[in-house]
Formats: sequence, structure tokens, C-alpha cells
Amino acid sequence: MYLHIIVTPFEHESRVLKQCQVAAEFDGNKPRMVIALWEPGLEQQEVLDDGLSVWRVSLKSRSWPKNLVVQVIKYFEFAYRILARMRSSDITVITAHSVAALPVGVALKWLTNTPLIYDAHELESEANGLSPVRRVLTRRMEGLWIRAVDRVVTVCDSIADWYVATFPIERPLVVRNVPIRAGTPEAKSTVLRDEHGVPANELLFLYQGSLAPGRGIGSLLTVFARPEMRSHFVVMGYGELEAQVREAAAESPNIHFQPAVPPEKVLFYTSSADIGLCLIENTCLSYYYSLPNKLFEYLLSGLPVLVNDMPEQRRIVEEFNCGWVVPEAQAEQEALLSSIEKDQFEVRRAGAIRAGESFEWAAEATKLQALYATLASVNRN
Repeated sequence: MYLHIIVTPFEHESRVLKQCQVAAEFDGNKPRMVIALWEPGLEQQEVLDDGLSVWRVSLKSRSWPKNLVVQVIKYFEFAYRILARMRSSDITVITAHSVAALPVGVALKWLTNTPLIYDAHELESEANGLSPVRRVLTRRMEGLWIRAVDRVVTVCDSIADWYVATFPIERPLVVRNVPIRAGTPEAKSTVLRDEHGVPANELLFLYQGSLAPGRGIGSLLTVFARPEMRSHFVVMGYGELEAQVREAAAESPNIHFQPAVPPEKVLFYTSSADIGLCLIENTCLSYYYSLPNKLFEYLLSGLPVLVNDMPEQRRIVEEFNCGWVVPEAQAEQEALLSSIEKDQFEVRRAGAIRAGESFEWAAEATKLQALYATLASVNRN
């Protein structure tokens, strides 16, 4: 069994789904399973169409009052339930997908003598909004358990370099979060224009992903709400800022809200826009080093991108001339967004198509398959 442990409800985790698919292609005779947290409205046990089993752990302590002591109790209940059920299972490789999942993964590795991968999706100890105390605790917990991991995987070179400089470990394997291509960049759809009434001759900007602070959403809503702004702005996703986006869309004819779509439909929707927005704010080191999934989704859909001056994103934009690096000053950002005309972005779109052709999930999957082969061989021995 290829086992993945996450501490979320497992609804739209495309990276986990892709890794499960890689395991199926590499070793199709072995079952695959994702262990997640249960929330009301979701199945506790289900088998997806491709045979992937999902177990969402239901906690008796879930309804208890929210405080630090209860949070610790919840975590130990989550860990106990997993270890009690899985300790006698025939597991080939375990993957822990967060710092919180890491101790459970290590304990299960010791109980079952199974290789363990730690997939660091971001720099959790340097994430946005962490208090100083939580930052220190997260770093120490990660540093304590990461030594027991057989291999660390992460999403970009900058984060891999950070791990090498911070912990005494082998350089992590970089597996970028590239989507699976569902078509060609030239095969554009019109779904967003059709659903939101955007004229074909007006430029359509798109933000997709988590609707959370630190993603530049608030300033973008301000810019596109200006009466003189002729271009349209679609916000597609879900999160804590959804109410703010819906309110802005109700007040401005140029702003539109699109609920999140299933992973297999993301590129279809993305391709109906003109320019992708990836304006993550430099509020923490995790954001500064980020190489978001949405950036690749834009490029694979043939969309040039606007990005803030972050090293990984700037590198791609400059290498392929596939977009614009946005100035830090708010006034300059507004000027750039207002100055782009539909007939001025064709050169960047050509660069986006070239970039999209260079990024294939198949190449990233090959790295994972090689890692699975190595760890499965160790497990058999």
C-alpha cells in the first residue's frame, strides 16, 4: 500500500492526487490510501473512481471547546486512531504531507518498518501569520522528526536550499507542482466569458486559488472596481475572503466571482481568461520562495502572468518572457494593470505557450517513480 497522511479534509488536494496516480502507474498492484480529517458533509470512508481509498478520521473530541489543551487531545486522538488501524498493514511507502502529519508518519514508519517520505508543500515554519511562539515550535518539531525521514520532497529549488541550510539532511528532491495537461494552450475555452458575460473584445484577468490574506486579492479588487477600468477580473476559488469578493462582484460590473471547480476542470476554466494573476505578497519567507500551482496552471493554459518580485517566479517570467514582474509600489501596480491592452500581450502569450510546453507533470512524475522504486526496494530488503 502507498499511504498518504494529511491533516485536512482532502477535497481539492491536487498534489496528493497526482502522487497517488504516480504510485498507481508505477506499482498498480498495490492499493493506495489517503488518511485525512473528517468534516461534516464528507464521507468518512470512500473509494474514488480510480480505486484510491480515502479514510477521513472522525474525532470524538472534534466538538469539544477550542483551546490549546483540546487541540493537543485532538491531535493525539488523530494519531492514535491511525496507528491503531494501520500498524499491522502491509505498507510500501508512507508520505506525510505537513509538519503536523510528520510525527504520525514517523511513528507508523517505526511500527511497520516502512520507508517514509516527507513532502514539504511550503515552508511551514516560515508561513504567513504565525506567531513567534508557534514559529519556533513548528521549526523545532520539524527539526526533531525530519531526521527520521528517508527522503524529503519539496516544490522548488529555493525551498530545497533552505532545508539543506537549516537541517542536517540530504538535499530534498524537487518535484514541482505542475498540473496534468488536459489539452493544448491554443485550445482555449470561453467558459468564464460565457458564464459572466465578459465581451470577447475586453481583456479578462484571472486569479484562482485560495481566497486568503497575503495573495493580493484586496488590492486587485480595489483596482478593478475603479470606474475607468475597462478590463474584467474573475476571482475563482474558495476561502475566508469569499464574502469580500462576492460583495465586490455585486458592486462592480468588472469583477466576477467563480466558485472553485474540480481539479480536472481547472485548466478548462483557466484557458478562457487572458492573463493570470499570481501576486502573492512578500509577507513571509514561505511566500517569498513560493512557486505556486496556479502559476503553472496559467502557463499550461497559454496565459501570460503577472507576478510579484519573488525569485522562483521571476526566474520563469524572465526565462520565457511570459509575463510581467509587478512593481512593489501600489500606484505603479495600478498603472501597469490599467495599461495592458488586449493587443499588447500577444508576445507574452507566445512566451507563456513556450513555458507551458516546457513544464510537464510527466517529468516530475518520473522523479517520484524513481524515488518509489528506491524506497520500495529498500522495503523489500
